[in-house]
Amino acid sequence: IQLMELLILDSVQEWTSNEDFDKRIFEEWVRSILQARKSLELLECRNSLYMLYIERVIGELVKQVSPLAEQGNLDPQILSDLICC
Repeated sequence: IQLMELLILDSVQEWTSNEDFDKRIFEEWVRSILQARKSLELLECRNSLYMLYIERVIGELVKQVSPLAEQGNLDPQILSDLICC
């Protein structure tokens, strides 16, 4: 899980700073992270450490995605979904 957190946060910084990135792929990637969070809710009763890591990842995603959504570079629903989860 820590490796997943590192890879996600490392990738998001690189992708959001690159103006040539494909926003559709990025949006789908964020949606898959949200789906993973929903799946981890089932494991929460067994191990809350998983939830801690995914919550940190989502918090960092909100920080990185927020400016892009405000600039109109990303679907605003992505930011809304990240905040609401």
